[in-house]
Amino acid sequence: MDESDLNVIAEGFTGVIRLVWAVYIMLTKSVSEVTSAGALFADDASAQSCLNRACEHNVFEFLTTQVLKTATYQV
Repeated sequence: MDESDLNVIAEGFTGVIRLVWAVYIMLTKSVSEVTSAGALFADDASAQSCLNRACEHNVFEFLTTQVLKTATYQV
């Protein structure tokens, strides 16, 4: 592997971590923390930012091509 391949893989796994963190924040967020007007808090903005960045870098394609199609997951 050369350096560019390692950078792509590192960025892919970083995107996966962003995706997991954003989903975790969204799932653990209590409904009572949203105001009656539906305003979002700072955690929601950062979670949405991480989710947007993960989608921009196409984390789902990375998961399917670089992780799930490897020999380890084909068994």
